[in-house]
Amino acid sequence: MKVELLEYLRSLTSNTDSDEVETQCGENRNKETSNENIEYDSLNDEMEYQMYLFTLYCNHPVTGEFMESILEVHKDELLPTVLDKAYELMKLAPHIPIERCRLVKYHYVDDLMEQSFDLDEFQHQTIGQIVGRASRYYPFGLFLETCEESEISDKYHDGANNIMISVVDVSTGKGPAKPMRVEEGWTVRELKQHIGEVYSLNSSCMRLVMKNYNDVTDISDVGCTLEEIFRKSTHEDRQVLTLIL
Repeated sequence: MKVELLEYLRSLTSNTDSDEVETQCGENRNKETSNENIEYDSLNDEMEYQMYLFTLYCNHPVTGEFMESILEVHKDELLPTVLDKAYELMKLAPHIPIERCRLVKYHYVDDLMEQSFDLDEFQHQTIGQIVGRASRYYPFGLFLETCEESEISDKYHDGANNIMISVVDVSTGKGPAKPMRVEEGWTVRELKQHIGEVYSLNSSCMRLVMKNYNDVTDISDVGCTLEEIFRKSTHEDRQVLTLIL
């Protein structure tokens, strides 16, 4: 009887130890699974952080249609690779070769081409190096700009601006408004010289009048920079009328 009782007690102890071991193993497995999930989520977050999203714009070279899409690239991709992806995303082949395309930093609201990313200057840089700070979403977009076969595109850089110029000869009437890119640091005198070079005009026989909304202001003799003059105007309504005397 005593022997049977001892055997029974041993079996209870053995079962209890087995249950404790199994419970401990289960807890370890759950802990390992939890750690793996945390590591997996962290890896996903890191990979997502390294992917950049840009709104990509383009005027179709054949139809002229204004197109918009989302371009996703890795921060370590070189500019030529990013350009190739943008070219494929907008489906510009076979309408125009990629050699006649470039990416431009673009602000949609202001319709402003702020900085061109030309391959001769940026081809060895990654998109992360070009756009600077690390962020998944950027407050500006990218414009896939195209040019004609014989056209040489001007380089855009920060600190420049787009305005509309109308050349008006008082003896013949108003001419059509055309876009012109100017430097914000220019004085009115430098703007006159630039307009004179573009339109083959004598800058000394020129008056500049700025039209913004319904107001017209003579800025011919203003002694400040264009940045100060345009500070309170908007890109949509900004227009300079050149009056020829």
